[in-house]
Amino acid sequence: MDSMGRMPEKSPQKRHQMRMAAGILLAIVMLVALSFSFVPMRVKAVSVSGAKLLSRNEVIRIAAVPMGKLVGWGATRDIEEKLTRHPAFASAKVSRGFDGTLGISVIEREPVAWLASHGCAVASDGTLLTYLTVREESWPPVVGVDIADGRVGDLGAVRDASSGYERLREYAGQGEGILRRVGPDAGAWEWNVEGKKVVFSSPVKEEEIKRLQRFRREYPRAWGKARMVDLRFAERVVIKR
Repeated sequence: MDSMGRMPEKSPQKRHQMRMAAGILLAIVMLVALSFSFVPMRVKAVSVSGAKLLSRNEVIRIAAVPMGKLVGWGATRDIEEKLTRHPAFASAKVSRGFDGTLGISVIEREPVAWLASHGCAVASDGTLLTYLTVREESWPPVVGVDIADGRVGDLGAVRDASSGYERLREYAGQGEGILRRVGPDAGAWEWNVEGKKVVFSSPVKEEEIKRLQRFRREYPRAWGKARMVDLRFAERVVIKR
């Protein structure tokens, strides 16, 4: 520090040496990290994050973690692939810690519908979640959708069923049972209301539900004799007896 209280400036040579030292230190750190990624690590513990539908133990079982054994870079990739092949997970990431902890981070597929014909849930991307065999009330039960290679062929059908079911549930007494995909182009939904088949558009429209309410209220005799009611036509109701 000079008489004015200022720190002396470092010489160009000194600054160059400091940059060189920093670069060497960074290179050493990177080499250590790189070498660690290839050195097998003995698994002492497992941490799981992101799982909501499955328990920690279920994720570990699906991953088939080799507890107490050496795990290298290739083995962690194998565990990731094993997890992503399972319908429960949209993605998975596996990492190794210096303390012997294997970290598993997953993103689960979210169930949005219930496939009645298969007795399992369906994810928003159409994947059949065959491990979910008990239906939650919020999952609309659907039939009549095409299935291929463990997936629903028409993703729009899954989204339509989910949104339509929510709308139908908002109106008390507006039916029960299974949403059935119907129509020559499978472009409609059939719903059971008081033992009658009621046909809605796909997706189900709020004005159709209100039209059903109005029809039941204003034309009780026609409603009582109807076997099927079609609400897909604007401002009118088509019935079959």
